[in-house]
Amino acid sequence: MLITSQLSGFYQGAEFVLPYYSAFTVNLGDASSSNSPTSFTYVNKVLPAAITRTGSFVKIRVKGPTSGSGVMTACYIGLSATSGNAWNFATTPVQILWDNGNASKTLDPNQTYTSDAATFSITGGQAISIALQYSTGFRVSSTGAATSNFMQYSKASVTEAGTVSKGGNYKGKSKGFVTVTELLVA
Repeated sequence: MLITSQLSGFYQGAEFVLPYYSAFTVNLGDASSSNSPTSFTYVNKVLPAAITRTGSFVKIRVKGPTSGSGVMTACYIGLSATSGNAWNFATTPVQILWDNGNASKTLDPNQTYTSDAATFSITGGQAISIALQYSTGFRVSSTGAATSNFMQYSKASVTEAGTVSKGGNYKGKSKGFVTVTELLVA
């Protein structure tokens, strides 16, 4: 549900729109899609040192690849687990939707997309994970270098983006491979 509809009538029936500010950004470099025979789940873990703002509502900004296109079939945000596998959520994550309530989003070349608003509190005290699921035939790779405050994991042939305790054997990457570029908070 859009925040504007949640707060409609806040001032005598007039819409109230919350301002959003960047909580973190990461430059993952240019990404390109390739025909991959399997689906992929990607997990982006943002450590507290990289989070510059706090808030109760979030939007996620993603960038399409430089060539090719594909479908992101699911996206979730949640607190990162403090023990166990680094790619797990601590609790049930919040689903991120696109284009007024769609779970999936087609990413076209060189385009930037911003999700719908979701209710999720960011306090800055714990790592946050953003998990994305890409459909069969779409894999993202990137030339950008990983940073010390932004970790990335992937696994082929699974659909675990919204799963709290994902299976083992996720691979950590030394280079960016996912299209998340910014987390916005209000």
